[in-house]
Amino acid sequence: MGVGNGETCYFWSSNWSPFGSITKYLRGHSTRNTGIPITATLAELWEQGAWKLPPARSEAHVIIQSYLSTIELTNEADTYHWLEKFKTPHHSRLLALLGWQAAIYCLWAERNSRLHRSRFRIPADVNKEIHTIIKLRIAAIRIGNPQLASDLFQAWHS
Repeated sequence: MGVGNGETCYFWSSNWSPFGSITKYLRGHSTRNTGIPITATLAELWEQGAWKLPPARSEAHVIIQSYLSTIELTNEADTYHWLEKFKTPHHSRLLALLGWQAAIYCLWAERNSRLHRSRFRIPADVNKEIHTIIKLRIAAIRIGNPQLASDLFQAWHS
């Protein structure tokens, strides 16, 4: 989202910052005691050419306020940026999908292992498992489409 006058850009839920939604970014930190209403727009936090923000309560709040201090509201309307099409080679999209699926699978399995079996692994082990799953999936593709598998391996190792 491109910030213009901030009238349609909600502080907590709009994707106006590089962190995405501030509510999601601050997950685990309190958002209730910040003094900023859940329905506040950026325009409501801007007064006479300056941001009116309550004091930061955590390092994450400091980071958000630091980024916000680089933005100045204008008279232009807020804009929305849409990604029309993911314009990359097929093997790049497939590799991104394989990575996404492997990461979700491994993280969910780790979560279940921690909750139900009280087994914990270090992040490096989870990362290694993600890499292994991706390599095995690419190897399985080699049987039906050797050229695609070759492109995937090259992209994976570049």
